Amino acid sequence: MMLQMGITNPANATPEQLQMAQQGVLQQFGQLGINPAQGFKTTYDADADLKLPAVMGIGFSFNATDMLTLGADVQYVLWKTAFNNMKLKFTNGTNANINRMLGGTSFDTEFPLEWENTYIVKVGAQMKFSPLLIGRVGFIHGKNPVPDQTVFPVFPAIVENHVTAGFTLNFTSRIAFNAAYELALNKSQTSTNSIIASEYNNSTSELMEHLLNASVLIRF
Repeated sequence: MMLQMGITNPANATPEQLQMAQQGVLQQFGQLGINPAQGFKTTYDADADLKLPAVMGIGFSFNATDMLTLGADVQYVLWKTAFNNMKLKFTNGTNANINRMLGGTSFDTEFPLEWENTYIVKVGAQMKFSPLLIGRVGFIHGKNPVPDQTVFPVFPAIVENHVTAGFTLNFTSRIAFNAAYELALNKSQTSTNSIIASEYNNSTSELMEHLLNASVLIRF
């Protein structure tokens, strides 16, 4: 957090008038116990309180052939209850001036999110090429839960479509290596009537992700 204060120089102000105004401001700061020499820049330790949403879903899979398995899954995610707002707690403020103005070294606030409930549809296929190699591909579509009023660049969870691929290598009956790649396709959204801050109005958030996972499975 940073607070900046200054004195605007009118076109007709003399150096003497500006100096008197500055002295008056410094005197008022001193009466409040604020030392401008320490500046108005501070840092805090921050904690965010987020709840995981409830999820309802149904899915199925079937063996199309001895080698090919197909599957699908539909979920409904209750974001509206879990992500209506985000509670933030700031502690251990480092600037005495800011602490003086806020009345302490910590404060709490709630950050508006107002996410909407949404659905997610997943489809995929698994091909057993051999006892050694198993391949997988999939596609995920989920409705964007973030409304235009609360989208902003710091938290742009707006991606709707994902493409996935992966494989398993069974080295033995007990040891296997798994790897998967997920591409979140590019998505952009423009903020309108922002309730977070007016400076986000007409700003556009854009997001694309590349996710890579790898693991070793040991069966005992």
